[in-house]
Amino acid sequence: MVIGIESNVCIVAILGDYTLCAVDDKVKKTNKLMGLDFNIQKTLGRVINSVGEYLTSENSNNTKLGGTVRLNLETMAPGIIDRRGVNVPIQTGIVGIDSMVPLGRGQRELIIGDKQSGKTVIAIDTILNQKFTMIANIGVICIYVSIGQRMSSITRIHNLLKKKSSMSYSIIISTVASDQASLQYLAPYTGCVIGE
Repeated sequence: MVIGIESNVCIVAILGDYTLCAVDDKVKKTNKLMGLDFNIQKTLGRVINSVGEYLTSENSNNTKLGGTVRLNLETMAPGIIDRRGVNVPIQTGIVGIDSMVPLGRGQRELIIGDKQSGKTVIAIDTILNQKFTMIANIGVICIYVSIGQRMSSITRIHNLLKKKSSMSYSIIISTVASDQASLQYLAPYTGCVIGE
């Protein structure tokens, strides 16, 4: 992925095997933005990486497999006037948050805190609480983006969501600590474009 162009130098982020590239290698433009091929029905209930590759091998539970679309990771955000208003509330299931911080469906929300302060617990509890919206047939698709966590943590979260029957409406985007920095950099972009 090109991240900078100067008169005689092209600066790129390598998303694959970096040992196949060397200084002074020639590059050609593809005339395409960085993106991924995405199928919501195949991806629901799965763990993927930041370039859309499946990290879990189980078959999708969904029988209706819609078409695959190309999602560009680098897109212009719509202007304020063009955006739809956020007017449907979403409940986290945590009384303190639901009573103090109004959250809207479709709204991006960042959970910031120090290590071991319970950020993951809030996110997982919110995903588990959405099961009740699925029963009422007004479902929410949950996207959990993990950047730089241990693989054991991602496996634990995946198994918990599976055990609680919450993976059917969830997607986990995972980059572990051992992944390249470029893949970790792309993870939040992937989460946002899938959500949009």
